[in-house]
Amino acid sequence: MPPQPDRGLLEVSGRVIDRATRAPVGDVEVVFADGASEASVVASQDGRYRLALPAGRYRAFVRGDGVMSTAPPVAERVPARPDPDLVGAPRLELVPALALVESIDGVDLEVERVGRLRGRVVDRAGQVVAGAIVRAVSADDGDAARPVLGSDVAETDAAGRFELELAAATYAVEASADHAAGARAAAAATVVAGAATDVDLVLEAGCLIAGRAVRADGRPVTGGTLERGDEADGRDGFFSIGALASDGSFVWSTTEPTTLSLRAWPWASPPSAAQRFECGDGERYADVVLVVPDASPDLSGRVVTADGRPVPFAFVDIRGESPGAESQQERADADGAWAVYALPAGAYRVASVVDGAGVAVAHVAAPAQDVELRMPGEGAVQGEVRGISDGLVTFTVVACSVGDDVLDASMRRAVRVTDGRYRLDAAPACHLSLQVERGDLRLFVEAAVTPGGVTRLDLDFPDDQPVSVRGVVVDAAGRPAGGATVSASGSGDGATTETDAAGRFALVARSGDALVAEGAGGVARAALARHGAPAADLVLTLEPWATPPPSDGD
Repeated sequence: MPPQPDRGLLEVSGRVIDRATRAPVGDVEVVFADGASEASVVASQDGRYRLALPAGRYRAFVRGDGVMSTAPPVAERVPARPDPDLVGAPRLELVPALALVESIDGVDLEVERVGRLRGRVVDRAGQVVAGAIVRAVSADDGDAARPVLGSDVAETDAAGRFELELAAATYAVEASADHAAGARAAAAATVVAGAATDVDLVLEAGCLIAGRAVRADGRPVTGGTLERGDEADGRDGFFSIGALASDGSFVWSTTEPTTLSLRAWPWASPPSAAQRFECGDGERYADVVLVVPDASPDLSGRVVTADGRPVPFAFVDIRGESPGAESQQERADADGAWAVYALPAGAYRVASVVDGAGVAVAHVAAPAQDVELRMPGEGAVQGEVRGISDGLVTFTVVACSVGDDVLDASMRRAVRVTDGRYRLDAAPACHLSLQVERGDLRLFVEAAVTPGGVTRLDLDFPDDQPVSVRGVVVDAAGRPAGGATVSASGSGDGATTETDAAGRFALVARSGDALVAEGAGGVARAALARHGAPAADLVLTLEPWATPPPSDGD
């Protein structure tokens, strides 16, 4: 008989599996973290694990040699350099949250095989640079999955050496060393699973600007943005290039010879006056002080729950809706209070979306004070799942609409499917646009959620099973199209074949795949059943190309 969890604890169990091969991965540490503490257990040889935990909201990931947990990146509100204090620290915000309210089985955790990226950082004289921060970013589109354990960022040792653990992909690798004679270095490298790739980085001297933002009375500000512009005065042309630390300090560098202006715009403050800098190779500006003036807000208010409790540290988005109005972002304080400065008079939409609290929208005319953003609450979404009887699926909120207002959102939840049914709790009360994932399977669905209500939403996943497909490709006149290319694409690796002289073809696809036939007579498209049996005697009729395909010589 399996061991029972302690009284008052819930049991969560599942497997660790290889994302690519679906094979079990054993002898790795499975970790459940709630943001304040961690509980872990080592998976057995067959990849199975079992853990007893109090009820709560957890983020689960895996530690192990040669494998890693990965997750899609989270959009940064303010672009920031890697914090040396957080090198190697788990990035829990990347992991979908799992609400544990009862004992559950089948919480399977996927891992990827990793490769190593290693090398040295040196300056232009060939001297090693210790304490440089090295970061790898996907070179494809920047949106590739990131290591949950933060192994895409490292700090060089006394010999200038670093090592990163990454999933197989091509990366842009950059280094910065604000304390040294170099400002920045960059290179490209391809990582192969199970292998080591070597790359050395040479720091360019560049231009480095360091300092702090303070209030008029000398007190430091507490976070915000550092902005760059081409004007020493005025609001035009400024854009965010970095973050102010919690004590108002900042460091920024560039290898671009240029003349630029920098200003600080802390949270709940007006911007500082801009200072102009002549940036050249080897130029250093230290102890720069950007002074934020005293001012009164043009717009202010609070973010509160449906019962009036403050929502701390909520982000607030302000969008101009009249000529001359501007857009900004702000952040509430610990009491949910927020304030916007340097805002032209006009009409504005003010909105806040907070995971675990909900969504609120107000339309106001600035200047205005005491604007309340009251979140009406949350609801639930539940239904049946076709194509998956048991297992874990991930819900990502892509957008949240209230009336005609479409708000950006980025919430990720792990939800258990049991006997073909699921329930997503604590969903924001709005019209949700959702992406639902199970491995490589992906759905895009919508659901209207009401405060305290339960919305029915059934999900239909392809069962992702191999399907034998046979048929014939003909032209518009019904004649066999020999030499046509037939391809299947979807959740699998895809398959391609060519028709014979009689126009016939056969291939193995997967249920739900899209079929495309291309030949001299045009193109034909069809879709396989999402839960299905072998498809035989298909007839794909080529329709003329809307735009003729290019010839081989084009």
